[in-house]
Amino acid sequence: MDGHPFTKRVLILSIMITWTIIFVSCTHPSAPASTESPDKVATTPTDTFLTLKGKKTTPKKTSKSATSEKPLSHKPIVLTSGTYDSKSLTEDSLKMEAIYQDMLAPIASLKTSDPKTYWFIVSWLNTAYRTPNWRNYSNYPAWRLKTKKKGLDCSGFTRVMQDRIFGRRVRGGSQGILKTQCKPVKRSDLIKGDLVFFRAPHAKNDRIVHMGVYLMDGFFVHATSKKSASDGKGLMISSLDEVNWAAEYVTGGQIIEK
Repeated sequence: MDGHPFTKRVLILSIMITWTIIFVSCTHPSAPASTESPDKVATTPTDTFLTLKGKKTTPKKTSKSATSEKPLSHKPIVLTSGTYDSKSLTEDSLKMEAIYQDMLAPIASLKTSDPKTYWFIVSWLNTAYRTPNWRNYSNYPAWRLKTKKKGLDCSGFTRVMQDRIFGRRVRGGSQGILKTQCKPVKRSDLIKGDLVFFRAPHAKNDRIVHMGVYLMDGFFVHATSKKSASDGKGLMISSLDEVNWAAEYVTGGQIIEK
């Protein structure tokens, strides 16, 4: 440290300034530069987004594809004065079962003993009534949905049930089915899957105009009429002991296996 006193003072001052700069830079690091534009505002993953002006905007909902199909036109099924809305169609079997539980009560045991038959019947409840179009029947799921809207008559339902449940192929209307494809069976000998045939109300002859499929304990299932279908009872469980059916009953029929 020998030398001029002024030189010593300059050297000491330089050392002090250097240590001061080092100390400040260690205790106060500079913040990193932002990589975002100052005009942007962060958003949160919620249904409502915040704009710069503070207004709330709701993101547009993605619309369903226009090509997606609903199998049936669904309205809430409503009980009104004991009748059913025949325009209300649903593929919810449990809902249909609940609505028609009183009518289904006589065959409720089939739910466990023969669920295939039971749920087949439920699947056709609340069906319109008309002569069916058999085109595309081979594609049964699609055909059934379309036919529930359009309608199914008594022989049509019988033919479908015989095919889908009992594996029997029958053709034609009620009169022809009895005459050409069945052998008569006494009422006391009827078993599940046999057919039951009826004349017209107050008719003086036994010309067959209606039919159904026998189930159990005197009860049968059948597509009824346009009037009944308009009341939401397009498919019904009825008893052979009911006054009108007892009066119009002609015979039972067992399908001849070929």
